[in-house]
Amino acid sequence: MKHLKILLLLTFAFIGSSTYAHEKTDTIKVNGGSCQTCKLQIEKTVKVSGVTKVEWNVKTKLLIVTYSSHEIRNIDIQKKLAEAG
Repeated sequence: MKHLKILLLLTFAFIGSSTYAHEKTDTIKVNGGSCQTCKLQIEKTVKVSGVTKVEWNVKTKLLIVTYSSHEIRNIDIQKKLAEAG
């Protein structure tokens, strides 16, 4: 019975860790405007399926994006930005 409890505990721990292991956070340099409207537009462009968090810093021009690597790739996010201009 003790071995069964340990096995169940390890199984749940593995399932829980594998669920969150595929979330990535990347930083992308995005040269754009320097106003709040530009910030909102850049963040809106990137906020697609698979992206969970987006924050563009107007001063540093760095976009920090958190996404599921199972649903979208970094290159796809960069393509979205390029298409938007």
